[in-house]
Amino acid sequence: MRKSKFPTSVKADKLYELIFGSEKLKPHISPVLSQLNISIHDIEPKSINDFQTEDSIQEIAELRFNHYQKKRLQKLAEVSKVMLQKYPNESELQDDSNTMSTCDIEAEVQSQLSSEKTKEKRSSLNEMQEKWNKATKLRHKRRQEAADRAVKLIMEHQTHFVEKLKEKEQRTKEHLEMQLEKFNKKQKKLKELELNRKARQGFSSREQSQENYINNSRSISPVNENYHNVSFNTRSKSRLSGDDFDTLIDEKLKQFQIKMDLALQRHQLYNKEKSKTQEKRCYTVMKKREEWDEKRRADEEKTVNALFKLHDSLMQSHYNREEIKKNKKIKLMLDQKKTKSKMILDQQTENWLQIENQMNLKEKKIQDKVEESKMKRMKEVEIKKEKNRLIMNDVIENKRKKEKIDEEKARKIIEEHNKELEELIERKKWMETLDQIARKKENKLILESNKVKTEVSSKMMELHKSLIN
Repeated sequence: MRKSKFPTSVKADKLYELIFGSEKLKPHISPVLSQLNISIHDIEPKSINDFQTEDSIQEIAELRFNHYQKKRLQKLAEVSKVMLQKYPNESELQDDSNTMSTCDIEAEVQSQLSSEKTKEKRSSLNEMQEKWNKATKLRHKRRQEAADRAVKLIMEHQTHFVEKLKEKEQRTKEHLEMQLEKFNKKQKKLKELELNRKARQGFSSREQSQENYINNSRSISPVNENYHNVSFNTRSKSRLSGDDFDTLIDEKLKQFQIKMDLALQRHQLYNKEKSKTQEKRCYTVMKKREEWDEKRRADEEKTVNALFKLHDSLMQSHYNREEIKKNKKIKLMLDQKKTKSKMILDQQTENWLQIENQMNLKEKKIQDKVEESKMKRMKEVEIKKEKNRLIMNDVIENKRKKEKIDEEKARKIIEEHNKELEELIERKKWMETLDQIARKKENKLILESNKVKTEVSSKMMELHKSLIN
């Protein structure tokens, strides 16, 4: 800030340079300050940055700086008075024509004493500003906490939903795996049963063929029972004796036994060849059935994969629908927050308008009072003038002095009223600045809410990508 905005600071700096710049007055400064109970820190020049903090507004810093400069000028005026009274010869305050006279300093000090009435008003304004800053900080914290809670709730809901989806997918996979295992076990059992059945059929067919052959061989009647069928003539003339007949029967039996052995050998060879052909047929049939089973398995795997893909697509569509619903809910929440902020702004503007109307009414009342006081005093002055014409010249002079005093008082009152008006105007400007600052802060909060939106959308996209991966 420029110093031209603060004339009191310029005057105080000039006085400070005159008092502390002269080498003659330097040794006499410390006793004068100790006499007046004034510390050097209260008189030293300061900048606006010393009164400005991180949370404070620039206008408040300017008010504090101006107040400090007024106090400083008052104390410097007291010091300069004492220095002129005690050390008139050594002081350089009277030599400089550009500097202010003591009368001017006293007048300024007296005018500034009237400004001390506004200390309470300014302190109240400072308190209001501090309360406003605290309230804005609390609002900002609450909004941030609410936004963080909303984000956490959304993330928790999404994670819970994702976990549920994963659990469902695992359950479906486990169920399908169990079904596939059961199906494979059933197929293995069926194959084993078929193989056992085929083996049993083969063994049973062999056993039946052997049993049939043995039964056929057993069906031949013994020789002793069917002796009359023998190919020799028992009724021949040359009948044989008993021994010859037995030998002949033994020979015939031996011949028959040889024939039977040859027939058995042929039958065994036939059975061996038949079993070999049956084994070859069973092997070819098994191969064909295995090929058919492999084809059926491949078809089943294709169908299962297609079912898995269909299940994944259905789950993805369900997930996308729920995401759309969530985005709609988030948009509704943000719209509600915007409407609430707009309502708060409207209420604040209404409050500021009410305050402005009150200030205008107060200004009008003060102006009316000033005009009434002026009229009354003018009437009193005219009456006094008429009375003073009839009195002696000495009395007239005394009366003139009194009139001058009254005029000075009236001027002071008018100046006080004017200062009050100026302060009210400054307060009005201050309220406007506060309104602008509040609007800026609200715009910042809206921008922050938009940032939170973008962050939430980015996190949602990242989660979606991670789930897809």
